[in-house]
Amino acid sequence: MDPRVSSLLDDLSRYADVDLARSSECVLHTKWIATADDEHIHRLLAELQQRLPLSEERIEEKLLESVFAELARRAADAPWQASDSRRDVAVCKQVVALYRKLGSRSSSRHHLLSVLVHRATSEDLSSFADLVVSDPPPSAVTAAAPFLTLLHAERIDVSALFPRILAGIQHLQVAAPILDLANYLTRQQLVRQHPAAQRKGELINLLGTLVGQLGHLEESPPRSPETWDRVRNKVNDGVALAVSLCDALALIGDPAAVGKLNQALGLEHRRVRTEAAAALARFGEQKGEQELVKLAAEPVARLRVLAYSDELEITDQIEDRYKTAEARAEAELACFLSEPTQFGMPPSQMELIDECNQNWPGFDDPVDCFLFRYTYVLSSGSYSNIGVAGPLVHTFTADIADLPSADIYAAFVGWQAEHEEIFEIDIRHLESSQHSHAQYREQVLHDAGYEDIRQEYLGLFFGEEVLLATACRSGVPGCAVVDEDNIDWYPSGDRSRPITTDLAYAIYKGRKLLQRFNG
Repeated sequence: MDPRVSSLLDDLSRYADVDLARSSECVLHTKWIATADDEHIHRLLAELQQRLPLSEERIEEKLLESVFAELARRAADAPWQASDSRRDVAVCKQVVALYRKLGSRSSSRHHLLSVLVHRATSEDLSSFADLVVSDPPPSAVTAAAPFLTLLHAERIDVSALFPRILAGIQHLQVAAPILDLANYLTRQQLVRQHPAAQRKGELINLLGTLVGQLGHLEESPPRSPETWDRVRNKVNDGVALAVSLCDALALIGDPAAVGKLNQALGLEHRRVRTEAAAALARFGEQKGEQELVKLAAEPVARLRVLAYSDELEITDQIEDRYKTAEARAEAELACFLSEPTQFGMPPSQMELIDECNQNWPGFDDPVDCFLFRYTYVLSSGSYSNIGVAGPLVHTFTADIADLPSADIYAAFVGWQAEHEEIFEIDIRHLESSQHSHAQYREQVLHDAGYEDIRQEYLGLFFGEEVLLATACRSGVPGCAVVDEDNIDWYPSGDRSRPITTDLAYAIYKGRKLLQRFNG
């Protein structure tokens, strides 16, 4: 057996007993998989199939996550070149057997679905469809990656997926991706008719059921945060499916769907209303066009509204103020904040606090930059912060509302910056000369009256060494950035959302970069 395969299996067998440092080493030892040859991959799959699952506690899942992610990367970057079709089919069967053996408790096996869609033989895609229907991933998040791969594939054997995969619509977590794939194939004219056209009656009824459930939740929302947390994922999955259904029914083109689309238009959820309005407009319903024009006022819906209005040739009906660069930037930030990984809903209020045109790292020409104050008004209180839109869309957990606009732009530039000559070293891992420089800069802080100094790390910025430390100045805790010439000081501010050394260093880097790019 190849030593690397043997070593990986040994790591798996004792992973539950290793310390944190050793577990990180085990993860690093999986990187060879991405460039391994066919024979070693085949052997690894065979051995894993025999030995998994391992412990009852499944502590090995973290390591398996890395193994399967590297397998998916291997399939994407260097697809198997089997010497004969039997070997190719054998690999597919090995992947499927592993997926099934790990079972629904596995938090890592979803990467194996990506292996199948990256390989993309007819056998692989057929097996992928079977698994989605009979044994899907537990959440929409884990199910997303393989479907995104299919949406970007140059060629797809549609017959290997459809109509079989349509039976997976019964599972809420994969229903929307399945329909999105069918909608994509139709819109790109890769199929003669919508793959779900024969099931249009079922789709119409499903939309009606979903609208009823979402409407009930709008009328009687969960009263406690605990109850809301339990239903949040189902609501998000239901909204995504309603959106996909509206699009699918419009592409199928059966007027029998108009009634249910009108019901969807009556929901409060702006994403669903936007899709329902666009679908109705495609059916020639004036009510759909009118609703689209009204929805342009909603930042979270604006970008889709503008796209649909271009398609439907009704852009001239939308007010000019909703078509400006500022309005589009506001919409981009609202959509970003509405993502499940952020707040999961649009802010209650948004206010432009600064705009400028400046050179930004990564862009050849100056770009329009916008800062917005966004506010969420909740039953438990209000939350407010600053987000950027234009060259990127982002916000921080730390409260940066009191910083000058120039420093806020700098923070986003520094956060985004990637360069081989910009990096950080943990204070525990410094070489002797670097440690001396850090000690000297700490002394500079001490001489300037700072107390309770704690070194965090040393930043290397194009050869210049910069100390990042926490400290107190006049009794106020904060972060200090010390280079050869200056001390930059940032009070921690809000204890629940303090400015950290990472953010302080991002501001430092961003200032330097913006000065270089803008003279």
